[in-house]
Amino acid sequence: MRKNILITTLIFFALLSAQLYIVPFISIGFISPNLLILLLVFIALKVGQIRGTLIGFLIGLIFDFVSGGVVGSGMFAYTISGFTAGYFFDENNIGEDISFTKLLGIIFLVSLVNNFFYTILGASEVMNMSIIFFEQSLFSAIYTALISIPLIVLRRR
Repeated sequence: MRKNILITTLIFFALLSAQLYIVPFISIGFISPNLLILLLVFIALKVGQIRGTLIGFLIGLIFDFVSGGVVGSGMFAYTISGFTAGYFFDENNIGEDISFTKLLGIIFLVSLVNNFFYTILGASEVMNMSIIFFEQSLFSAIYTALISIPLIVLRRR
């Protein structure tokens, strides 16, 4: 148990560093993948909705303090994302793998929710809702889902 927590914590800090220092180089304009969402989805699908929500809160809290953004926007967005990802937790089929398409869809949906709320709460200027949805949310969610494909394939092996 402690070993799993330690490994997950190390993966979190590695992904956080990558999110802050590497992702800006692979961003296309304002469109960038969210690596922390991948970790949150995998955790929430293993531990359920309540713990996924709490872990999302912790990820958002740490992300807000480290990234220098508006404190609270990441906490709220990741909390809602953990709740959304945990919704797909099935306690009757814990040991079974989720299909590739379903997992990709969950990652896309959770990323879409996260990006939408993070943009609304963290925006420094008033933006048009269509810009928020398409530029900041939808395209970034697609990018995150595409980035997750190799991880999903490797996870299955």
